[in-house]
Amino acid sequence: MFRMQVRKKCFSRLTNIRSAVILQQKKNECSFWGGDRSMKIRVKKQESRVVFAIISLILLAGLMLTISLCIHSTVDAAETRRYKYYTHILVEKGDSLWDIAGKYTSDEYRSRSQYIEELCRINHLPGQTIYAGEILVIPYYDEEYK
Repeated sequence: MFRMQVRKKCFSRLTNIRSAVILQQKKNECSFWGGDRSMKIRVKKQESRVVFAIISLILLAGLMLTISLCIHSTVDAAETRRYKYYTHILVEKGDSLWDIAGKYTSDEYRSRSQYIEELCRINHLPGQTIYAGEILVIPYYDEEYK
């Protein structure tokens, strides 16, 4: 019997403690969300500041990336700009279109044969045979603007 009374007292104390904790939690929730309106406003302002800061950082990073890409593309375009010019040469004995193509072909052409095709078209050559004493117009590329 004594044990039953002790158990009841302990149980009632635990129940009272649990109830007090639950009541305190409810009281805190009520005071946070309903009772204390200024706290709610402060939290909303803080959230707004964080969102604004994140959006600002994203926009700033995007702007910096855009400016960087524009600068690099301008520099690359300036570095790789090459101009096409024409000169003429006198064909000497033993010269061939392949020798001339080896001397004047640049990266703008896929191959020597493409360069030779252009030489034939410019100089109105029916084939790939050239003779000593002929004057050929030769295309070439240079970085310097003349």
